[in-house]
Amino acid sequence: MNKSAKLQAAIEIISALAVVITLIFLLIEIRQNTEQTALNARAVQMAAYQDLMSQISGMNTLHIENPQFAEVWYKFEKRAELTAIEKSQIDQFVWMLTRHGDLAYYQFELGAINEERLLSALGPFTGRLLHPSIREMWNDRKGSFVPGFRGYIDNYLTDRDLKQAARASTEQAQPSGEAPNE
Repeated sequence: MNKSAKLQAAIEIISALAVVITLIFLLIEIRQNTEQTALNARAVQMAAYQDLMSQISGMNTLHIENPQFAEVWYKFEKRAELTAIEKSQIDQFVWMLTRHGDLAYYQFELGAINEERLLSALGPFTGRLLHPSIREMWNDRKGSFVPGFRGYIDNYLTDRDLKQAARASTEQAQPSGEAPNE
């Protein structure tokens, strides 16, 4: 092997080593970027859920720190007669609950929260939908919301209504004094 061939072989070996080292470096960088992307996604999910929980806390504070509103809500739940101003307060509170639910659903659609977190965040809204007046408000207003959110809430209500009907029929079928099978 002459000098030129040896030099060429050495250059090819060095070039191959440089390519291998570059590929190793790229793999390390890709792995680090993937890990950072996953961390960023979790941070976004946590921030989104934390924001939803903060909104719920704010709504709960309204009941705790505002005795007048707490009294209005109590009257509403007991189906007592409300003044026009009290009806307006309830109306605005229900809008706030519904918009909160809409935001939670939007974050779910974007993948910022999973369905389990969505159901948790929807609790203040869906729990109050048992009240006939709030259910009526939802039916009147749902056209203001995106089809996905409307469908999700309507399916949730249908599922819950079916479960309640099944539970009621099971309770009626039980002889008195006997606990239903669960």
